[in-house]
Amino acid sequence: MRKLIMIIGISLCLVSCSGKIESMNTPLDFVETVQSTDLSSETGELESLNASEQTIIEQRGEPLQRGRTDREEVVLEYLDFQYILADDRVVSYSVKPGQMTAKQVKIGDDEERVIDAYGNDFYTREQDALSIKGYVDKGNQKVIEFLLEQNIVKMIFVSELSLFK
Repeated sequence: MRKLIMIIGISLCLVSCSGKIESMNTPLDFVETVQSTDLSSETGELESLNASEQTIIEQRGEPLQRGRTDREEVVLEYLDFQYILADDRVVSYSVKPGQMTAKQVKIGDDEERVIDAYGNDFYTREQDALSIKGYVDKGNQKVIEFLLEQNIVKMIFVSELSLFK
């Protein structure tokens, strides 16, 4: 269990930190080239994406684990979601195996399921051996990214676009 938590945490950090590496594309590179997709229902079972740690605990109970990333962001681990907080508010979360996005996509689904649920207004970028399919909500300044390996969803992240600046 600890290995899974660490893998997800490290992967989320890599994705969120990728904006600091000049040779890698980030969601910000695609904002102007894709149409906006409504992601307002993607809240990770929170009342709002930018909830504080105290609000998360009030809504979800005590986390299974609390930690920090290399960038001093707080990580709250639950059975279904992992939340990343910066300046005491959620800036990103990942969907854990067995859970679904608001549009019913889960880890293990194929790429076609993602497109059926979210549409054709996506971007694709590569990171290591993974293909990343992303959708941008320009109005809410959010992005959802599906990390795919051999066209199968391996990880799902929802983040504020500001995380990539």
